[in-house]
Amino acid sequence: MYSVDERTGVILPLSPASVASGNLGTFLTMDPSRNFAFVDDVGTNVYTYAMNQLTGNLTQTAVTANGPNSNPFVVENNSRFAYGTSNGSTTINIYSYNASTGAVSLINTATNGAATATQSTIMDPQGRYLYTSNQTSNDVSQFAINTSTGALTSLGTAVSATQPGGICNDSQSRWLYATNTGGASVAGFSIQSNGSLVSISGSPFATPATGTSCAVTPDGAFLVIASTGLTVFPINQSTGALGTQTTYTAAANGVAISPSGQFVFSTDATTTRSFRMNKTTGALTLINTQPAGTGPSLSVLVNLYVF
Repeated sequence: MYSVDERTGVILPLSPASVASGNLGTFLTMDPSRNFAFVDDVGTNVYTYAMNQLTGNLTQTAVTANGPNSNPFVVENNSRFAYGTSNGSTTINIYSYNASTGAVSLINTATNGAATATQSTIMDPQGRYLYTSNQTSNDVSQFAINTSTGALTSLGTAVSATQPGGICNDSQSRWLYATNTGGASVAGFSIQSNGSLVSISGSPFATPATGTSCAVTPDGAFLVIASTGLTVFPINQSTGALGTQTTYTAAANGVAISPSGQFVFSTDATTTRSFRMNKTTGALTLINTQPAGTGPSLSVLVNLYVF
């Protein structure tokens, strides 16, 4: 866990610098208020942590059984419902969510087709649609969210080359991107007005290596992919197509971008790095590094936890 200087982008470890996360936590998400964090344990559980708004420290508050090889919860933007997927089940668990306590209660389920290896789950920024990347079926599932009940209605699937892993979208709900862990490429989709996905011309786009996660800058200008290095693509603002890439050699399994778009953070099995991003060119300049803890449990965060 780290603090971030909002002016300089320098990262410093909190005290304590880490908290226990069950068996082997690999992914972390946070609710819209950033009061609670959710971590999987590469088992059946999701761990809930309350965040101290003054210190940034996390305190475990709950453990929820969610399914085999569970992924952490994704909370919709009104903080009424949470969704839990797993890598070993075709079921999506739908929970009511208490924004004051971080508690969840199972209220419904939905079937995710043949997606028995769901890797990542995201929503559009308005909380209307939910998307999952499915490695066994090589596609991305699309669901409409009933904003009154939290129920999911399938909108079908979109083909994403081979074994999609990390998925990310822009803040205006125009584009969605999926890293293909079965090949060195990233698939791009335009998001239609009904939430369905249509492949962008030229997709999939080649990457230097297999990507594990991705993030789009808040202004939607650049896509950053984590792999054996960080790769930055300019995004065509009319079509969503990806332009000429620039790769930085620092290894990365997880990537996150600050709300201002000024700073990019990456982490691997040993090191967490902070970069300053040129918001015009997308160029990255290393600011500083910190140890990432011990072992891979801190190395593949979908959303790097920063305070």
